[in-house]
Amino acid sequence: MSKFKMTINIAVAVISTSAIAHEGMHGPGAELDSDGNGALTLNEFYNSPLAADLNPEMAEELFAAIDLNQDSYLSSAEYLRALSQR
Repeated sequence: MSKFKMTINIAVAVISTSAIAHEGMHGPGAELDSDGNGALTLNEFYNSPLAADLNPEMAEELFAAIDLNQDSYLSSAEYLRALSQR
């Protein structure tokens, strides 16, 4: 496992457990949360590295797949989980 992938896996574990203590976007992805609501919207996701090489339709499909609770927002844990599977 690469050092980057191991770091992302650790970040997912830490953020997943710390999300219970406080809400909001933390770690990778936080800089994309332009409205400061603590999660990524689809429009914010378009600017992420995960969507960089995708057309809008493919980015929407990926967003829906990452959005595990189907609330139309990506939490830190959802975003980091997707980064770690890259």
